[in-house]
Amino acid sequence: MKQSCGRRLRIRNVGSNDASVGGRGNEITVTVADTCPGCDAGHVDLSEGAWNALTNNAGWSTANIEW
Repeated sequence: MKQSCGRRLRIRNVGSNDASVGGRGNEITVTVADTCPGCDAGHVDLSEGAWNALTNNAGWSTANIEW
């Protein structure tokens, strides 16, 4: 999805199946920097800073998001 580079996304944390991931309801805006060939369609690979803002500094895991 190279055409997405530079696009800004508004991402909202809608919870996680992992109890250690907080931040439900947090919203961030990110800019797509590159593609993620290993990611499934609709998945977003976040930078450490974006992940921390979205999840209240949770350890690496997964979060359910809307974007």
